[in-house]
Amino acid sequence: MELTDKKIIISDRLIMIANMVQVCDFVADIGTDHALLPIYLISNKTCRKVVAGDVRKGPIKAANKNIESYDMQNYIETRIGSGLDIIKNEYADCVIIAGMGGQLICNIIENNKDIAKRIRTLILQPNTAHYEVRKYLNDNGFTIDDENTLRDGAHVYLGIACHFTREKIQKERNSIEFHTGWILQNKPQGQIYFKNLYNKTKRIVDGMKDSRNLTKDDLIKYNEQNELLCYLEGLL
Repeated sequence: MELTDKKIIISDRLIMIANMVQVCDFVADIGTDHALLPIYLISNKTCRKVVAGDVRKGPIKAANKNIESYDMQNYIETRIGSGLDIIKNEYADCVIIAGMGGQLICNIIENNKDIAKRIRTLILQPNTAHYEVRKYLNDNGFTIDDENTLRDGAHVYLGIACHFTREKIQKERNSIEFHTGWILQNKPQGQIYFKNLYNKTKRIVDGMKDSRNLTKDDLIKYNEQNELLCYLEGLL
């Protein structure tokens, strides 16, 4: 594979995602935006081919411009389409779904679950709703193999590597586990994630504590958040 010597510079968030991709043949990047991640993967010989998809024409136009700039037309193909539809009739070793809301990521998998089941590795990077993503995966037969996290600027990002194993619930887990995960607790960088989650949870608890109009559901949420806060204090 002869590639251009032009250096590709990407964000720490994208490097975290790239580092979770194992060496393979074919990667699909869903919601590729400017195709910087596919260019980086090809440059580092992580894979031989990337399909870069986006639902909008604007990002695909920007992606094509970058692909041409790095002379990677033979390695990266762009496609306009929704979610996993772009690889409906193909086998991808790894699919990346990154840089969007967690609920949207769950919907993308749910809408094409048969495709998701046959993918060797799914790399997910939800910007929100980490609890919901972990719970959805666990409840729908996907095993979480790894998690990574880092601070990039003002944001703390989470990366999840997973694959489908069977149709039933993987393991009975409690609410706290879906908030914190069960892998980062064994990693030093997990402290970044737990500190950020602690600060968010404390703001919620403090705000509800000062409210005089809590409903029954609010009280249930307050107790759950307070329990999570106490658990996080033990991790920090």
